Amino acid sequence: MKGCHSADPRDYSSGRPHWHKLIEVFYRDFVKCLEFSCNEYRKVCHFELVKSIGDELIFSSIVNGREHAYKLTKAFQHALRKFNNENKNLCVKGALWIAGFPINNAKIIIEDGKIDYIGPSIDTGFRIAKFASKLKLVLAVDLVLLLCHHRASHEIPIFFDGYVSLKGVLNETEYPIFWTKGEQQIEDPPELQLAIAQCKESDVFNYCKRFIANHTKVSWLIEPYFHKGREYTDMPELHDKIYKQWASADDINVGASKTVIPGNQGTTLVVP
Repeated sequence: MKGCHSADPRDYSSGRPHWHKLIEVFYRDFVKCLEFSCNEYRKVCHFELVKSIGDELIFSSIVNGREHAYKLTKAFQHALRKFNNENKNLCVKGALWIAGFPINNAKIIIEDGKIDYIGPSIDTGFRIAKFASKLKLVLAVDLVLLLCHHRASHEIPIFFDGYVSLKGVLNETEYPIFWTKGEQQIEDPPELQLAIAQCKESDVFNYCKRFIANHTKVSWLIEPYFHKGREYTDMPELHDKIYKQWASADDINVGASKTVIPGNQGTTLVVP
């Protein structure tokens, strides 16, 4: 599971002196908020900082199952709310998406041994992130499907903003924009009151399954699977074939590095 998180400081482009101090606060304090929120789940949640890009922070975490995906989402949502409540001079927004490895996406080693991620799932995540706001924590469609599987999914109400064409994603066919509340307020602001009503869990679940199934045969998009543990699920036929081909080889070369075949798809979550 992989995460990217971005900040939108209100004074960033105002030309005021010391605006960079706001970015320093964001870099320092959001990480603390995320650590605090993860500890609320008895340390079963953990995010690693992958890199920073200007006023964005990119985090990642391995997803071990549907319940784990739910807890990671709740932890990140809680961190967003905590940071924004404690830092009124900053407006922090976020998005979450997942990426499977090593078939559809890849990890690469860059200078100084640092790791980065590339692939269509990563590209999709950055594309949907631009629709995030302080009020809207944007979620990728395959992550939404995982969340709908979980018995406590009603605690993460899902909203739908319609379809958009994303550059370089699914041949630029329409992609659904789902989100949950990034900020908790006593009374929803007008923009949320006017938003499309909260979706029924069953409707969201059925829609996401159909959407992914319709694209699986012609693109990289698949229903997330876990090939070990108590949430074992069958992998797509193509992936099963690829793993068997790899397993029959003495070693596997992915890019420029030798890679041990994992027991599952290595799903990853993403956030801006």
